[in-house]
Amino acid sequence: MKGNRLLIIGIDGGTFRFIGPMMKRGDLPNLARIAGTGVERVLMSTIPAITPTAWTSSVTGMLPGNHNVFDFFSHSSGDYNMDKMTVNSSHRRAPAFWEILSGLGYRLNIVNVPFTYPPDAINGNMVAGTNGTPGPGSEYTYPRSLKQELHEKFPGLPLGIDGQALYFQDDARIASETLSCVGLTADLLCYLDEKYPADVSMVVFDDIDRIQHYLWKHTDPDHPQHDPAAAARFGNVIDDTYRAIDAAIGRIIEKCHRDSSVLVYSDHGFGPQYCNVHVNDLLMEHGLLHTKKRPPHLALLRRAGLTKDRIKRWLRRLGLLGVLKLVPQDAKVGFITEGLGLRDVDWTRTSAFYSSLEARAVSLNIKGRYPQGIVDEADAQAMFDRVNGLLEGLRDPDTGRPVVRQVLGRSSFEGRYMDNAPDMVIIFESGYKGLKEITGRVFAPARTGHSGRHEPEGIFLASGPGVVRHTEGLPSMSIVDVTPTILRILGEPAGSGMDGAAREDMFEDGYAAERGASADYAAREAGQEELSDEDRLAVVERLKSMGYMG
Repeated sequence: MKGNRLLIIGIDGGTFRFIGPMMKRGDLPNLARIAGTGVERVLMSTIPAITPTAWTSSVTGMLPGNHNVFDFFSHSSGDYNMDKMTVNSSHRRAPAFWEILSGLGYRLNIVNVPFTYPPDAINGNMVAGTNGTPGPGSEYTYPRSLKQELHEKFPGLPLGIDGQALYFQDDARIASETLSCVGLTADLLCYLDEKYPADVSMVVFDDIDRIQHYLWKHTDPDHPQHDPAAAARFGNVIDDTYRAIDAAIGRIIEKCHRDSSVLVYSDHGFGPQYCNVHVNDLLMEHGLLHTKKRPPHLALLRRAGLTKDRIKRWLRRLGLLGVLKLVPQDAKVGFITEGLGLRDVDWTRTSAFYSSLEARAVSLNIKGRYPQGIVDEADAQAMFDRVNGLLEGLRDPDTGRPVVRQVLGRSSFEGRYMDNAPDMVIIFESGYKGLKEITGRVFAPARTGHSGRHEPEGIFLASGPGVVRHTEGLPSMSIVDVTPTILRILGEPAGSGMDGAAREDMFEDGYAAERGASADYAAREAGQEELSDEDRLAVVERLKSMGYMG
């Protein structure tokens, strides 16, 4: 054991929109205690502000252009169906702090950090995050022998809400399973920390992200999905989950980390999703995307009023959701739909397409990159400019307000892996989210699916030796500053190639300065491990159930 111990708590999607008022009301005493004895500030996420990209930046101190994770999927596969290449830890091209600290002799316990499957070989124990792990049959622990030990102790592993509850928006199950997952996650870290004491421990509570996606509607009377009767039943679930996380943090500290420094942060924030923007419909309106003939059963379903939301409600009322567990996810998505998908695009006549709803990415159908590309490389910039003009000129037909704040090209992701970035990333104004589905209209109220969306403003709290007590007026910091801050708390220098830096205004003068400003840590070798077809399909199915692949 080293000396100064550190506990790192991740709250996926944690936002001061809830946490700030709740701390002031006394509802989150443990988080309030950390903030009151240390620092509290806004943590700005990556662009785009999505789970795999942001968590990877936070644990490496690198921007996406230097760590190679831009999305849930690879944009360099040259395939129209990016589902074939879901990202995993082997795509990460920069060392995580647990790899750096292992090399320095620290012992670690790392639990449930998203997209850490396959787990890294570290000096300690690692349980890969549920988000990105295929399932209970996969080898999601390091060492491998830990898996059997944990399964005997915790039959509920792997962690996470059941995908069926998410896909069919079963709010009661989402609420109950979330609270169970919070408790199990805390129990798991406590078990490891008590049996295998570590210098640095990290755990992520990630199901709060899911319930904010699906249950935000119950907290917001202005939301298109808001139902007062349902809100009376579920309106406090998000608050209750934050309370449960706060209690879990208190329990972890009391049992295993009374004398540890504590750092709490989120990968991004959260806000409402009021309006869906069907970007591929916009491209189709302007002749940049064409579809094949519409499958007749979809047209009939729409004319009969069999929308996705209605079908889900009827199935729930009839008690048939359990039966549908036997139906493959692709079959359900193909049937319960309100429009066309990329499978219906005529690529021989398509110049650009909205390829990823979470990464807000538009891809250009460039010759040589895609099998049926029609855009010459020499014409790519002109096509970029044309699509950019359409997006930046887009106005909400009801309010006249701009919908898109900014469009970024590949050059904005400067770094060693810039060429693997999407062609275009859209930064939508608050309340709007792009969808891939082709419905015949560009704008639609968010009456189904997600009611909350990621926002860039996350949270950061820290307390412990060397951290000053300064809770007001601190400027925001970047998510790439997290790993340099972790190293600084432990008295170790940041990596010389890191994009982030420890913020001097949160440390006492001279704290750990004697170790030097930076160090050269071993680079991470390019990963080669791709998932098997079976594991990839399992990850894809879970991402679909969470609404990340519409």
